[in-house]
Amino acid sequence: MKRRYSVLPLLVVLATAGAADSGKLLKRLDSGDSTERIEALRELGSVDPALARERAVQWLASQPEPGLRAAAARVLWDMKDAARPAEAALRGALTDSDEDTVYNAIGALDGLGVPDQELRDSRITLAQQGSDPFHVFYAARALYPDSALSLTQYLDACFGVANLIAEGGIDNTFTVGALRDDLFGQLGVLAKEQGQAGFDALVEAWPRESPPVRYQISRVLYSIPTEVGDPVRIAALLDTAPDDARGFVVSALGAYGAKAQPVLDVIIGHLGPEHEPDLRRTAASTLGRVADVPGDLDDMRKSGMWRNEVETRIAPALAKSVADDADAEVRKESAESLEKLKLWGAPAAPGIAGHIAAQTDLWARYALVHVCLWGARGDHPCARATLQAIADGDPDDAVRRDAREALLGKPET
Repeated sequence: MKRRYSVLPLLVVLATAGAADSGKLLKRLDSGDSTERIEALRELGSVDPALARERAVQWLASQPEPGLRAAAARVLWDMKDAARPAEAALRGALTDSDEDTVYNAIGALDGLGVPDQELRDSRITLAQQGSDPFHVFYAARALYPDSALSLTQYLDACFGVANLIAEGGIDNTFTVGALRDDLFGQLGVLAKEQGQAGFDALVEAWPRESPPVRYQISRVLYSIPTEVGDPVRIAALLDTAPDDARGFVVSALGAYGAKAQPVLDVIIGHLGPEHEPDLRRTAASTLGRVADVPGDLDDMRKSGMWRNEVETRIAPALAKSVADDADAEVRKESAESLEKLKLWGAPAAPGIAGHIAAQTDLWARYALVHVCLWGARGDHPCARATLQAIADGDPDDAVRRDAREALLGKPET
């Protein structure tokens, strides 16, 4: 059964009465089923806010049906500052036995500018004892980083709504969109700010949580500071990663530079033809980032173990992808990543020269002639005849110009 939630104020009242007089709406408030009575209260809020506020306060105080009390608090929330005379009634609703009523009362009071400290106890109760993942999440999100909740409780609040979204338990697309954004933001903050404990908690939660939760975790792995993250442990998540999470896991490895040396084969392996083009493209992009080539030419020229890894493992893998991949977008991404290797990609230059003209994408050709320019600087020149043909015949001015620069081994003046 789908549940109705609202994160944003009610923007449109589904009213057919339009300018209906208050008398008719009052009659509907006192008869019919709950849905009709709630609709009438909402319509009354647009026709006669003062009278709607009065009736909402009455419902909060004496209405035995929880759904009507919750609707009253929701209408007051939607009324924003016009609900201020009802503040006392809303404060009283904070101890209501109905969770939805409490949630809406908190929202209404928050909208009136009631300080967070005065809502803290109600939010803690909702976050710790609530049964609705939606309510628990927003209570926890409002509390963070209050120490009243543990890291596990903050994470569980996120995981609960991840499953709620996946189950299709919300019938409002705007609410679903807002919830997705808020979940991503909150989980990202936890990944970024909770240090080693946060990283450990996310990795340890992975095997026991559902595929939708693993997907959400994968999306924030990039937020984990590299000084606490472990690329080996991140790569191990791929063993049980849902298909929609694999790209995020692979991409997260790109931030670790030489620290990712033990998992280079994992990244390179995702260039294989057995993987979907999107995943191969992600792997190519990740290799360009993980190389972490120095920006200064003098530093580039220094020898070292990591430079050797880039020259002998990353550059050849990207060059092979440029030559062999069946997908033009993957070849483009590989070419651009190979270009990012600069001097460290020079050894691959001679092997890719013959594949430049075959690239249908302008930016792939542009990147590859730059690889040839770096090849010339690194004593690994591309075949002159091949470059000359590109300099003479490529349809793009910039590619022809850069091919001439590669022939000269330096930019044109």
